[in-house]
Amino acid sequence: MISSRSTEACAERGAEAPATGGPQGDERLLRDRCGRLKDYWYAACLSRELGRGAPLGRVVLGEKLVLYRDGDGSPLAFRDRCLHRNAELSEGTLLGGGCLTCPYHGWTYDRDGAVVRIPSEGQDFTPPKLKLTKFPAREQDGLVWVYMGAPDDVRNEPFRMPHADEPG
Repeated sequence: MISSRSTEACAERGAEAPATGGPQGDERLLRDRCGRLKDYWYAACLSRELGRGAPLGRVVLGEKLVLYRDGDGSPLAFRDRCLHRNAELSEGTLLGGGCLTCPYHGWTYDRDGAVVRIPSEGQDFTPPKLKLTKFPAREQDGLVWVYMGAPDDVRNEPFRMPHADEPG
């Protein structure tokens, strides 16, 4: 179980609190033990599957992701867990401007993954420095692609599918 001290320490560093009951030893996520395979783009869904009305949950390299479109229609991808109580954000709701609300206690995150609203804190709260883990996402050739490596070290582009719009 996570103590409040470990959660506070993560908040001070601007990091995520560790997930309870998470993978240990050889049960780590495939993304964490696959070497360079994480440094590529993966098709997470078809473009037509990612509407504007609701978030979509997917698993890529063993990592649960939540996908949705921001206010401009661009795809976004985050780790599919709320920073508060680990609820699946893919079960949440979308608000205007690319904000995502957790279904459990209503924490709201902006398009960068920053906490922008905590209902229990009222209107005059100072947002914590916590952010969701964000993955680069792009839409190309009828697919939504997610880069599973370090977001500040994208090494390539998604695989082109030049015949994607052709029949057969």
